[in-house]
Amino acid sequence: MVLFGVLLFPTNSFADRYGGHSILWFNAHTFVGYGNAKATGDRTVPTVGTTTLGAEIGFRIARKFLIGASADYRFVTQFSAYDPLVGNRRGSNTTLGSPILGWEFNGMALKAMLHISGNYKIQNTTQSGQSLSYSKASGFRIEFTLPWGTWLKPTAFYESVSYSNQMLDGVATGNPVPLALNQYGIGVLLGL
Repeated sequence: MVLFGVLLFPTNSFADRYGGHSILWFNAHTFVGYGNAKATGDRTVPTVGTTTLGAEIGFRIARKFLIGASADYRFVTQFSAYDPLVGNRRGSNTTLGSPILGWEFNGMALKAMLHISGNYKIQNTTQSGQSLSYSKASGFRIEFTLPWGTWLKPTAFYESVSYSNQMLDGVATGNPVPLALNQYGIGVLLGL
């Protein structure tokens, strides 16, 4: 238990060796974003807004390199007018276990996440009353974080995620229609 406390909040010679930085880092974050959610074959591109809540945890290596994982829960709201031939993209998105690589410099950080899992559940049902969701996520997010105090850090991001499996009432369709969610935005991180 003492060892964990020393690693998380270094003091004296440990802090001198690692420049006052803990080797374990973590944060909670919230982002707001704007972008689009387009399925293959859509004749229009629905614009969406997102609100993301999430957390990241990992290790700091040589006082500047970050390696870790992220988990997010995202609310998606459609801003563009509803098109019955395209559908409504309002819903929620979950991404778990996204690996992170990053670099810290002068209090700033640049991080890249690789989305290797996740799902996107559409809130409204189809015209035939079926629930619609997408799975098998793949994509990335790039974050740039600025220093602003010890615990609070403003962040800008860009994210692109594709879902290759479409499901109706929880059953994969025979002809999947890939969906891509692309967004950019700002947010804050709270943590070490």
